[in-house]
Amino acid sequence: MNISILQENLSYALAMVARVVSPRVTLPVLSNLLMVAENGQLQFTATDLEVTITCQVAAQVHTPGAITVPARTFAELAQTLSDSRIDLVLDEQTLTLGITSGTSQAQIKGIAATEFPPVQPPAGEGLILPAADWKEALQQVTIAASTDESRPILTGVLVERNGQPDQLNLVATDGFRLSRRCLTVPVSESESFQVVIPARALRELVRVLHGDEQLSLQVLPNRVIFRWPGMTLTAQTLEGKFPDYEQIIPTAHKTRTTILTADFVQACRQAGIFAREGSSVARLAISPADEQGGSRITIRGVSEETGSNQTLIQAGVQGEALLAGYNVQFLQAALNVIKSPTVIFETLEPTSPGVIRPAEGDDDFIHILMPMHLAGE
Repeated sequence: MNISILQENLSYALAMVARVVSPRVTLPVLSNLLMVAENGQLQFTATDLEVTITCQVAAQVHTPGAITVPARTFAELAQTLSDSRIDLVLDEQTLTLGITSGTSQAQIKGIAATEFPPVQPPAGEGLILPAADWKEALQQVTIAASTDESRPILTGVLVERNGQPDQLNLVATDGFRLSRRCLTVPVSESESFQVVIPARALRELVRVLHGDEQLSLQVLPNRVIFRWPGMTLTAQTLEGKFPDYEQIIPTAHKTRTTILTADFVQACRQAGIFAREGSSVARLAISPADEQGGSRITIRGVSEETGSNQTLIQAGVQGEALLAGYNVQFLQAALNVIKSPTVIFETLEPTSPGVIRPAEGDDDFIHILMPMHLAGE
């Protein structure tokens, strides 16, 4: 291997793939990045055996070749190289990669490329959607995925094309909240599918997606492949039965509250300062218009140690008054992924789930929150 590459191309590729490498590995080669130089491109691949990501960038390939190098060492070194051109030369005998940039020279010891887990290339086109749509949808649903490994299926996101050929459903739940986003997809004769993808892999996908490119999804046995220009991300799917989420989504409400999103976020942020000292519960008192004033919602956070905070927000309330408690951190997370300037909060009873949805611009996203017990109520 003998190649020359622009520093910006090298830094970009390493930034795209290096984070997949786990600091805790059972095989030394999994701490490395696979480098393959051929046909005017340098390709980097990183994997932890569950998520694999590949990035291709342009390079002058004088002699093709392949090697694996320590991800952390190479990424940190690349950040310090200031010259616009970097030369990479591999010593095939010692498996040492020589790096030259301006007056700086370094040698990194590698492991043979044959030791790296096989990388399976994608085949076919798959389901194609704008990357921007995927990114927004994934940001909205991954917030509800569980981080508790005792129920692995809940650490993933259900992606299904079932029944309606022009709709793709993305759903995540941790048992305390649920996010569902529907995407409109091109109608085709492809078969319906239902897979659960690790949320960790999808958060990585959100991190590396950018621009206005088209993203392809291929669903294969035991894995899915996302592909867009210069990049490929492969994730192993999770086994098990995902909860019947349709049974969780409320079908009725007694109170419907319309609130400015920015006001709701600010009030939750203030209440959270005090609520975090306890169980993170925020008290939401929803009041229709009465002799005391217009319709409103009051958000209150209380800490026995540090004090309390209460914010009153003017809101449009249709239905009955209600007092209920919700996890304020979960509330903020849901509001932060809604772009609509106003949100709708629907409730049935203090002990029933609350539903948050955008008031305008996106009828395909809903977020459901289970209530929390209010001490003394």
